[in-house]
Amino acid sequence: MKIDLPDIDIQPSWTEASQLKKIFEEAGEVAEAVALSDPVNTIKELLDTMQTCKTLIAMTVKEYSWDINKFITQHNEKLKTKGYLKEGEEL
Repeated sequence: MKIDLPDIDIQPSWTEASQLKKIFEEAGEVAEAVALSDPVNTIKELLDTMQTCKTLIAMTVKEYSWDINKFITQHNEKLKTKGYLKEGEEL
């Protein structure tokens, strides 16, 4: 499964700390949807959480002028080493 989330316009008032707080809020909404056995809202809230995580990554990468591809490669290698990749999944 590939999930391609859009890049969003980072607002001047957003900080890394505020994004982290937002991630926890979104994760709480995921937990609530799971507890209510609500798969539709579970997916919607998970996507919100993922989008907020992507935004925090973008903010951090921009602040430090890092190349995200290096981190993605390292992450994929870690998954491969742990045996978490699906059969035939390419990095």
